[in-house]
Amino acid sequence: MQSGVIDNYQNVLKRVKTACAAAGRRENEVTVLPVIKYAKNEDVLTLLNFLGSGAAAAESRLQDAQKRWELPQFKVLRQKVNLHYIGALQSNKIAKIVSFFDFIDSVPDIETARRIDVAASKPVKCMLQVKLTDRVTQSGVKPEDAPALISEIKNLKNINLCGLMAIAPQTEDEKILRPLFKTVKQLWDKEFGAQKEKYLSLGMSGDLETAVEEGSTLPRVGSAIFGEKQ
Repeated sequence: MQSGVIDNYQNVLKRVKTACAAAGRRENEVTVLPVIKYAKNEDVLTLLNFLGSGAAAAESRLQDAQKRWELPQFKVLRQKVNLHYIGALQSNKIAKIVSFFDFIDSVPDIETARRIDVAASKPVKCMLQVKLTDRVTQSGVKPEDAPALISEIKNLKNINLCGLMAIAPQTEDEKILRPLFKTVKQLWDKEFGAQKEKYLSLGMSGDLETAVEEGSTLPRVGSAIFGEKQ
């Protein structure tokens, strides 16, 4: 009997397929990034074993991630999983985050980028976080300030800047979301269009279709796969 988590994941893939068809995109342009931060360990294992080698997963808390991936059943999977960090980057934890994760998707400013550059012994795959809300608690660079910052970060030796990540306002209103997603997509096309490895991480469980229709290649999906916070 198939697990509910697998069914949920396949339902997410159907949603992606429908959105791609609506936008005239190919399905293979989009990879769903499972956000596992609140998920039960057994559900995460079920999904990762189903996905097999090359699977991706996202965490947002260093200590929780360390505890999880130190467990024997996760250790055996670690080399097969591309682990993304999508949380806030506290300066005192950057060195550990750099050594623990394969991707850092939430670089908000040049100071943080420089700290990553210093902490890394080889180029780290990173994404710049673009800020789309007025929330003071949310990190990131405004779209209009991003090009100058991208130029600065691309000059850092130990950062391989390969895309943009943005968190939209908490609404499913397409009239609000579409223009914001379009702005980030245009920025991404301009700054990363010629680059071979590139990612545009827009959209979560609630606004997945809109994000994919507007060009997201790496939507971050948690609750639609694993259920609400457990």
